[in-house]
Amino acid sequence: MADIKAAGAILFAGRKAPRFLLLQASKHREWGPPKGHADGKEKDVETALREVEEETGLGKLSFVPGFRRALTYTVERRGKARQKEVVLFLCELNSERPNVTLSKEHVAWRMATIKDVERLVAHDDIRAIFDEADEFIRGMP
Repeated sequence: MADIKAAGAILFAGRKAPRFLLLQASKHREWGPPKGHADGKEKDVETALREVEEETGLGKLSFVPGFRRALTYTVERRGKARQKEVVLFLCELNSERPNVTLSKEHVAWRMATIKDVERLVAHDDIRAIFDEADEFIRGMP
């Protein structure tokens, strides 16, 4: 079991040529999906919904059934190696121009094609989840 739990969502608009919502972090300037640490005993879905709303201002979202991806990796906290698990869900936006209100944790946002994601997202494991999401979306009715 992971020492640190986090969750978030891959938000997209359009099914034939999906565009993904990316956020650029204030701290390290990397691009990625909205996500963050669980508060207490929150369930993954609860964490994801809260983090998306806190980081983007987008609320009242529902997740696409059948898509849940998790990645686990080691982080160092206070000189000790700890296991962190990040769970990402999939959520369809009703507009390619969502009304995003950024938190202080981010400096920019954009709607990105899968090619943009491959260029902008630094971490291979997160890019792989976006690739899986893209394939999943294109197979949706």
